[in-house]
Amino acid sequence: MQFGLSNAPAVFQRFMNIILRDLLNITVIVYLDNILIFSNSREEHVQHVTEVLSRLQRHNLFCNPSKCVFFVTEVTYIGLVVSPEEISMEQEKVKAIQEWPEPRNVKQV
Repeated sequence: MQFGLSNAPAVFQRFMNIILRDLLNITVIVYLDNILIFSNSREEHVQHVTEVLSRLQRHNLFCNPSKCVFFVTEVTYIGLVVSPEEISMEQEKVKAIQEWPEPRNVKQV
């Protein structure tokens, strides 16, 4: 896909949704090139990760190992902290919102 195409992200998202369609919202959440794989047990997780990586490889898509994290119970994903107990905003983002200066004129609003 050529760089600079304005619809490239939408096309890529659609491609990822097609590749992983039967796993979406069951064991996988995909936002562009961010893939979150979740499972009920370590054994299941091995199967899910293997399946996702196999599908990506079959479609000539590859993961950068330095950007991958496997077998964790808490992860930051698109600005949210996801754990088995809850989904919350990153603390840095909460702090930035709380410390945002109050607008003093119409232009600042």
